[in-house]
Amino acid sequence: MMSFLDFVMTSLASGAVSAVLLGAAAFMFKAQLGHWLNKDIERIKASHQRDLESYKVSLIAETEKTKASQEVSKAMAVLMVEKKFAALNRLHLAVELQASNVLGLLSIHTGEKRSADIQAMNISVKELMGAFRNASIYFTSEEMECFYRLANKVQGALGMAMGLSKPADAKTVEAQELNLFPAQAAVNEIMRRRLDAMLRMTD
Repeated sequence: MMSFLDFVMTSLASGAVSAVLLGAAAFMFKAQLGHWLNKDIERIKASHQRDLESYKVSLIAETEKTKASQEVSKAMAVLMVEKKFAALNRLHLAVELQASNVLGLLSIHTGEKRSADIQAMNISVKELMGAFRNASIYFTSEEMECFYRLANKVQGALGMAMGLSKPADAKTVEAQELNLFPAQAAVNEIMRRRLDAMLRMTD
């Protein structure tokens, strides 16, 4: 039969073993828990790294897309400005001396030069009308009225010049000057304003 002392010794021994076992179990659980946590941390870190890389790629793509869009917009703006300038320049060249040229025909004597000048003036008026149509998008309806008013007056003076068998007298030329020059001056002022506006864009 076990004595009290044996019982105590056995209990102490069992307690010590239990404590050792519990300690070992706690150590192993702690190690396993650390392993699990490390795995989770690495997984979360890898996930965040993938998300970060994906965000960086999308950010670069978005930046490139924005840059490309800006380049296209810039190219389109330059193209539109070039188109506008070409139309205004064509109109400026076509319109600037119309009154002077047709008045010159009234004073020219008959002959081959007069016929050649009248033919050239007819071509010039056709170019003027084409330049009007080409540039009309850049002008108000009131401004276009000024252009067409000048064209009508030029065509009227040209018709008169073609019907003359001799140079027009001074009174007729003066009347045509009073008819043509104000219309020419109004158109020249419109052109000056438009071309000045185009030049200010380059400042």
